[in-house]
Amino acid sequence: MSFLKKQPGKQAAPAADGASPATDAAPVAGPDEQAGMIRAYDAYGREIFVPRDQWRDNVLAGAIERHWDDADSLAGLIIQSLGDGFIDEMLKPADRLVELQPGVERGVVLQAIVHMKTGRLDQAERALRGFIGQHGATGVVLTNLAKIQDERGDEAAALETLWRALELDPNQDNGLGWYEAIHREHGGDAAGVAAMRKVAALPGSWRAQLWLAHGELGAHNLSGALAMYQQALTRAGTPAPADLLAQ
Repeated sequence: MSFLKKQPGKQAAPAADGASPATDAAPVAGPDEQAGMIRAYDAYGREIFVPRDQWRDNVLAGAIERHWDDADSLAGLIIQSLGDGFIDEMLKPADRLVELQPGVERGVVLQAIVHMKTGRLDQAERALRGFIGQHGATGVVLTNLAKIQDERGDEAAALETLWRALELDPNQDNGLGWYEAIHREHGGDAAGVAAMRKVAALPGSWRAQLWLAHGELGAHNLSGALAMYQQALTRAGTPAPADLLAQ
C-alpha cells in the first residue's frame, strides 16, 4: 500500500512547539470522521478509506522501516502519526530519533511527548530535565515540562513553568495559546486579553500582538489593529514570519 499519499492540504497539527513535520515525511493521512478509518489518496488522487489496523500494519510499519535512518523523515512520521492517534507505535521511532540526533531538542521533545501520551510521565520528565541539564532550558522544552506538571494535577507549577517558557520564547504558538486559555478559563475574556498583553510586553514578542490585533478587528477598531500589526512587524525583524505577513 505504498502508493497511498497524504491527504492534500491537510496536516496533523504538530504535537508540540518546535516539532515541525519534515518536508519529505512518509505518506500518512489524517483520521477520518468515520470511526476506525483513515482517509488517504492514491497515486491518481482518488480518495480512499483504509481501516486503521490495515494502515498500521501495511502502511505505517513500512514507513517506519523506510525512514528508520532518516531523522527528518522519521520526525515527520512521528508527528503525523501522533496526530492520527498512533501513540504506542511511536515509542520505538521516538527513541530511534534521539539515537540519530543525540542532544537535539526536536528528538527529546518528541520522545517526551510520546512517553507522556502513553502515561510514562516519569520518563517524559526525565528526558526533558536531562536535556535542560546538558543544554539549558528552552521555551519549547519548558512548555512540554509544564504539560507534564499539568498532567500530574500541579496547576500552579505548570503555570509558573509555562511563564518561564514564554519569557524565553514568547512566540511559540502552542505555549502562547495555552497561556491565554488558562487565564480565559479562570477569568473570562478580559483575563485572556490581559494575559496576551502581559506576553506582548516581553522582549521580542510579536505573536501575542497578532492575537490582540485580531481582537481589535473584532471590535471594529482598525487603527488599533494596525498599530498591533506594525508593532509585531517591528519586533519580528527581517525576514518577517510568513504567518505574521499572512495576517
